[in-house]
Amino acid sequence: MSDKNNRLSPVEIFGHIADLKQTDYKNTLAIAAIIEVLLEKDIITKEELLVKSRQLDS
Repeated sequence: MSDKNNRLSPVEIFGHIADLKQTDYKNTLAIAAIIEVLLEKDIITKEELLVKSRQLDS
């Protein structure tokens, strides 16, 4: 922490943002890989994926 008011400095904030971006990238990559495997193994179809995505987004 930067000062006595427990505020983060801009450098610390940017560092946290960079960490979050890296985590988001890794999570997105993992989800994409799982979807690809499910589609390749014919466990789900693209249509089922689209329907479920729309349901979850509404």
